[in-house]
Amino acid sequence: MRPAIIICVVAALATAVASAQATSVLVGTAHVIDGDTIIVAGEHVRLEGIDAPERNQTCQREGKVWACGSVATQTLRGLIRNQEVSCNVVGRDAYGRALGVCSSGQVNLNAAMVRSGFALDFRRYSSDYIPEEEAAKADRA
Repeated sequence: MRPAIIICVVAALATAVASAQATSVLVGTAHVIDGDTIIVAGEHVRLEGIDAPERNQTCQREGKVWACGSVATQTLRGLIRNQEVSCNVVGRDAYGRALGVCSSGQVNLNAAMVRSGFALDFRRYSSDYIPEEEAAKADRA
């Protein structure tokens, strides 16, 4: 085989593999790590486009410290309600975690976490959930 043909075949295979990875779907029971990270089908999945407090993080509201990370974690657990979760994997983060847009039943978990007020649109990487963030602010969620 000629070197040019080999290069074309290798490039085509690499493109096909990258495309398959970018559109993979993970389905199964979810284990909630915190307000924006779950484990599905044995894979850590970071909910793409949002940022929530870490599980043990605290916040201040009206001068009082409260366990915002724990509440965010519980909120995500409540949205899932022991239902099967499906995540469309759209990439990987710097730590190798899958970046996913996930749903439980008819609920888009990424959007619902932002709408609940326990996550923000992660504007550094996305603007997908700005409407949900603005609605949460308007409702003082």
